[in-house]
Amino acid sequence: MVVAELRLNLIKALEPVYGVQDAPVRVDVILPAFLQDFYQMMDKAKEGETVSETYRTEDEKVTLRLEGYRKQSAQGSERVITNVICNGASL
Repeated sequence: MVVAELRLNLIKALEPVYGVQDAPVRVDVILPAFLQDFYQMMDKAKEGETVSETYRTEDEKVTLRLEGYRKQSAQGSERVITNVICNGASL
């Protein structure tokens, strides 16, 4: 899943929780922090090894589970997010 696609899907998933106006703001705050941590985990794992991590927002209204792996490509190491689950629903 591409980050831009993930952002849009996450905004849609958070609209019922935070409202139409606040959901994009929340996503723009939490997503970079969650992805930075998840990418570090992926980089530490062996190539091809599936990594998963669950994140919660400070207000505990949102639980986000990321799954993915790192693979070698022509451009070097590539991170692939394979599954995103927000509050129990797959995005």
